[in-house]
Amino acid sequence: MVWNERIDENLRKADAYFGGKDEGIRLGIEQGIEKGIEQGIEKGIEKGIAQNKREMVINMYHNQVSIEIIAKCANISISEVKEIINS
Repeated sequence: MVWNERIDENLRKADAYFGGKDEGIRLGIEQGIEKGIEQGIEKGIEKGIAQNKREMVINMYHNQVSIEIIAKCANISISEVKEIINS
């Protein structure tokens, strides 16, 4: 379901529950939904970046790049590189 459709659906439910009488409640719910979506997108982006970095570290390691160089390229510590490699 598209995000705007989900927002509209939740707003219709809120209107039905509150009788459509209180615009402040409707606005609060709308803002809460939008904030939740923004936070979800941010977390998804962070997870994607972390997964991409993990894959890069593993690929570099399999191509015989030294752990020190991998750490510099990935901008992480040597211990983090070792943790990724050993996981």
